[in-house]
Amino acid sequence: MPQQFIDIEISNQTLQYRYNPEADQFEFRLPQGTAVFEVWDWGTKNATLEECMFYDQPSDQFSFDSIRFNEHLLLCTLRQLRIHGENLPIDLSTLRDLNASLGDLLLEISQRLLGLNGTRLGNGYYPEISRDMENPDSPVITAGDHTYTFRMWTWGEKNRALSQALAMDEPGNQARVSTKIFHERMLLSSLAKVTDENAPVEISTDFLEQLDARIGDALLEVAQEINFVSDAEKKS
Repeated sequence: MPQQFIDIEISNQTLQYRYNPEADQFEFRLPQGTAVFEVWDWGTKNATLEECMFYDQPSDQFSFDSIRFNEHLLLCTLRQLRIHGENLPIDLSTLRDLNASLGDLLLEISQRLLGLNGTRLGNGYYPEISRDMENPDSPVITAGDHTYTFRMWTWGEKNRALSQALAMDEPGNQARVSTKIFHERMLLSSLAKVTDENAPVEISTDFLEQLDARIGDALLEVAQEINFVSDAEKKS
């Protein structure tokens, strides 16, 4: 059953929202109608980030298209939009034609739902993630019903991850690394075991891509810590 509506202040407006645990979605009452959101998965988030990164050959620098990212963030998290009694299709053309203030409001809701830019829904649903860092080289993370046991990757695994993530940009035949592939391969190599209420879970790319993006990011952070933070820093 959906929860009761809760008041929340967003963009100097008092809105109401509620969480539906069965659908894993959030319904918002807006001044103009209603909107339903859901959290994107880790694979979609990583693919979107990669689509918004561009290589500039003359400067040998990467740039990030924040406008494109915001559009796709909203496109991937907004599931229903009813404005002035009309159900609107969820596509880029429709989103771009929205009143600017409504578009900004929907974007801020999406950002808060995902905990981006240091913001959160006041009483929103966020995965409970706990860390057991007793062994800093093999921490254990619990998120919901799943327990993730880590290990440091080997030099060979690191090199294979870099090789698999390496791509060539056209024109100019310039090398670049796919952050999506690299992060997935690092996490695959760094997860020694995953259990669901003590039952073993197959660790695969599909499994990682389907994770709640907030959980995937938390796991990636741990993998980066054990693989890239020095022993001295771990002990400090």
